[in-house]
Amino acid sequence: MSRTRCFVVIFLVLIGICVVVFIVGLKAEATFAMQAFGAISVVLAVATALYGNVIREIVQPLDLRIELPTTTNSMFDLVSFDGKGRIPKALFERCSEGVMSGITLNEDFQVYCVHLRVRELNGERVVKDCRVWLTRVLNLSENGSEDEPFRFAVPRLMIWAPCEYSPEVRSFAGHQVFDFGLFYPAFGAFDLTGKQGGNFDCSFRAPDRKRFIFQIECEGFMDAKEHRVDVAISKVERSEAWPFEWRPVVTTEPKM
Repeated sequence: MSRTRCFVVIFLVLIGICVVVFIVGLKAEATFAMQAFGAISVVLAVATALYGNVIREIVQPLDLRIELPTTTNSMFDLVSFDGKGRIPKALFERCSEGVMSGITLNEDFQVYCVHLRVRELNGERVVKDCRVWLTRVLNLSENGSEDEPFRFAVPRLMIWAPCEYSPEVRSFAGHQVFDFGLFYPAFGAFDLTGKQGGNFDCSFRAPDRKRFIFQIECEGFMDAKEHRVDVAISKVERSEAWPFEWRPVVTTEPKM
């Protein structure tokens, strides 16, 4: 039960007690209690009208988390560069090793779209004008140590899904999915989704691992937590559902 419902239940219980006291004959005490509750109700109504947002943040603060969606894609998409789009550096590296020999950029590549979602943990607040910012990208070693190969002064704005509708800022209740990256399963390469310009390419390939640091911003709220999303590329056994050698492993956790 939410805090707001608890307060309403307590208030109704107190009124019920006053009614019982009045019925059993303690009319003076019941009248005094009802007058006190009436005065308190007026004060609360005025305070809510003047400072409603502040009170709401105290009583029921936003609690946002980046996590994996409960439903993921069961199919692959196709992408073709044909001289129009940015080619991830990780694919060029695969070309230089001969892994992609005989493949032209005019061909359609099978890609797996990786999504994340923002969830409001209280479940009853509407999140208004929400944005997700990528603030840092770290390399992870096998023992878990971090290394920051490059830094960017301007955070990268992530894109909500579907991107055809309000891609940069979104209002929602409960949860909302955003685009995280494209995985090229035939080549074991992952590329972060984003449309902003500049010399920014954090694509990588197996056996590298990366940690992406996000922050969430919405109306009247800037999340102080850093949300960590780790991506590793692992070898797996081929199956009918996943007929490729490589598969991304994505884990999420908030960092206070």
